[in-house]
Amino acid sequence: MDLIFAISTISPKADVNFAKIKEVIQDLIDRYGVQRVYYSIILFGRDPSVRIKFTQQLNEDSLKNAVNRLPRPSGGSSLQAALEKAREVFDEGSRPDSKKVLVVILDRKSESTIANVRDAASKLEEDGVKVIPVAFGSRADTDEVEATTPNKANFVKINDTALPTECAEEISERITDSEYDNELQT
Repeated sequence: MDLIFAISTISPKADVNFAKIKEVIQDLIDRYGVQRVYYSIILFGRDPSVRIKFTQQLNEDSLKNAVNRLPRPSGGSSLQAALEKAREVFDEGSRPDSKKVLVVILDRKSESTIANVRDAASKLEEDGVKVIPVAFGSRADTDEVEATTPNKANFVKINDTALPTECAEEISERITDSEYDNELQT
């Protein structure tokens, strides 16, 4: 599986939320390892920035350390631009035979319109990318986040007081539904 995390934290609790989101990602790395799953991370404000690429092939400890050192994104938020950047990252660096999953995590509404989000998300859907939208905390706009996928069962709403392990479990359940279970079992 090729797995991208696209993260935006711009709510008043952004620092706390971002720290917890990094713990969630580290928990998911512990669950999946780095042998069969390649990771990429996009941080997005108005302009998305690819901070970890599939092609870097870090070992588990190095990857978790790189996640821990990520700077919090700032300066607004464009979900549309993040979806477009994720599509580019999949086009440039994903493996042709791998399952493609994008986990989008937002803690507050972005500056994108829902129509533009749906348009960018539909291109990912056409490419066979499974999008797992995560509304993190009470200030996240669930309508906007849900617009990233036609499959509403993929949507995750996380209370910002939830433990990182609980958050990782919720996301993992969406990632490893029956379509992906066989791919990750070894």
